[in-house]
Parts: sequence; structure tokens; C-alpha cells
Amino acid sequence: YSHPTTYTEDSLNTLPTGDVARARANVACLSLLATLPSIVDHSDLTDEQIDTLNSWCWWGPMAKVLDPREQSEPWATLRTEANQYFARDPKLLDAAERATPTAFYTPDWVMAAAWQIITDFGTPAGPVLEPGCGSGRFIGCAPDGFTVHGVEADPTSARIARLLNPTATIYENRLEQQPLPAGYVAAVGNVPYGGIKITPYGGIKITDRS
Repeated sequence: YSHPTTYTEDSLNTLPTGDVARARANVACLSLLATLPSIVDHSDLTDEQIDTLNSWCWWGPMAKVLDPREQSEPWATLRTEANQYFARDPKLLDAAERATPTAFYTPDWVMAAAWQIITDFGTPAGPVLEPGCGSGRFIGCAPDGFTVHGVEADPTSARIARLLNPTATIYENRLEQQPLPAGYVAAVGNVPYGGIKITPYGGIKITDRS
């Protein structure tokens, strides 16, 4: 199994650092998404466009961009630019606001360690489930032999995951609502967490905190 987007140590370390730099990278990514056709193949993307998509840092660094009470710069200007993307569909902004408290990118060493644990256990090659796959960084660095099925509720991140990993299966849905096939050999990922109370689903209380 070959991934068109493979994350090397160098490429992973080029992600922006600092809230402002990450927010600017995210807004550039949103601006690109707004210009792309609704259906576009990975092979049609330029190297520059792929780099822009790879710089997506999730919604966490966008908290001040999405807060209309924050009028200082550069947040106000970034908000104006981001709103051009959200104007396409109000659901995009709603999903972004819900994801902002918990959506931050996973460091490269965490992803490498997670996959190393799976392989060290002697896990046979096969399909792997990634809940909350974001833009597909875990998918992009999967070892050969593992086919990854990602589940992502945020439509923006799900679209980026599809663009960067067209041979993977990406379900745009909440995990608890997504029918999944049987036969996964493992699950991998670093799902969102935070000090937020979880509303019981289906009358089953799992925990008081995410």
C-alpha cells in the first residue's frame, strides 16, 4: 500500500510554530480550499498547493480568528479572510467553532511512536481505523501494508485528508454515528481531548470528561 503523501522527519518539522503563524497557515489553507473545485484529484494539485494543505494545523490555533470579540491585529484581518471560506456554507463555521477547543495537531514523534507500537506488537498487515483523523497525518505516515480508514466529523479537515490521501477511505461523520466494516487489525490516532463534559450518547454514560 503506497501513500502519495509521505511525512518524513523533515516535512513534519516544517509545520508553523506559534499561534499567529499557525493561524496564518490555516487561513492560507482555507483560501486555497475555497478556490478548488468541489471534486479535484490529488494528481491535479501543484506542489505548492500540497505544501499549503500539509501546513494545516487544525482549528485549535484559530480560536482568536473565530472570536468576533477579538478585534486586535492580525486576528481581525485573518477573520475577514477566513470568512470568505465560511460564506460558502454556514455548516463549515459551525463545525470549526465546535472543533476549536480540542483540535490541535499531533507531533511527529507521537505518530511515529504509535505506529511503532502497532508494528512491534506484530500486528498483521490490514485495515486500521483512525477515529478523529483530522487532515490525515497519521494516515500519511502509515507503514506499508496498512490501509487506513479515517473518521472525521469536521468537513474541512475531512476534505484535506481526502486531498492528501486519495487512496485512503475517509468517512466524514461522527464516529458513534458511522457504520464501519468489521476486520480492523488495529486502531491508531490521537483523538481530541479537553476539559469538556461529554453528552451521553444513546443513554450510555462513558465519562464525565473528554
